[in-house]
Amino acid sequence: MGTKTELKKLGLLGSFAIYIPAAVLVWSFTKYLIPYLTESTGQEPVLFWFITAGLGIFTPLIITGILILKSEGCNISKST
Repeated sequence: MGTKTELKKLGLLGSFAIYIPAAVLVWSFTKYLIPYLTESTGQEPVLFWFITAGLGIFTPLIITGILILKSEGCNISKST
């Protein structure tokens, strides 16, 4: 319990490199993809919010987080 590891700071540039692309994805999905899918299928927009947010936004952010953890030397397993 006595071991302490110092966390590396991501910094401003690293933060922008992660969150600006996610913001651009949210904007483009909201502006173009969700209205297109709603018009072409006739389904409710909220359905496409869940689909595009899950697959197009949160999945890449989770994968990016995993890659950052691996680059810092964390061993990722089922018990992590």
